[in-house]
Amino acid sequence: PLMLKARTGAYDGRGNAVLKSTDPTDVQEALQKLGVDPDSTSTDLDLYAEAWVNFTAEIAVMVVKSADANQPTRTYPAVNAIQQDSICRVVLAPVRDVPLSVRLECERLAKQVVDSLSKGASGMFGVELFVTQDQKVLLNEIAPRPHNTGHYTQDACAVSQFENHLR
Repeated sequence: PLMLKARTGAYDGRGNAVLKSTDPTDVQEALQKLGVDPDSTSTDLDLYAEAWVNFTAEIAVMVVKSADANQPTRTYPAVNAIQQDSICRVVLAPVRDVPLSVRLECERLAKQVVDSLSKGASGMFGVELFVTQDQKVLLNEIAPRPHNTGHYTQDACAVSQFENHLR
């Protein structure tokens, strides 16, 4: 299977469709879910495909990067993102059911990927990662903004993701 995604306007399960096979009916169904006209003959679709990943956990890390290059990039602790129909329904903080080494690797990778962004990139970044059966960590998504997996910071942390984004 593949995950088909719209290049723009896709978030929280919108703009995503699972393509389970190359059967024409499955292809048409997935394209219709993404708003593609079934009578279209265009080969210039504004979509992309991702390999399907069988993961055991989806982990999210909120990363804050200062506009001041002398300030270190920091992370909030990793959390579990529990999805239903590709929409995050529950966030568990702190992360559960992964070894400490995996949690630390998620936080390290999230920080590294945000640090690799252009010099002008600053503020909050929601980084989503998959943990596979063999405990490998794969980068799934980078959202350059406060993120639904960080909303818990409003009530659970001394400084929320929203305040850090403004800082």
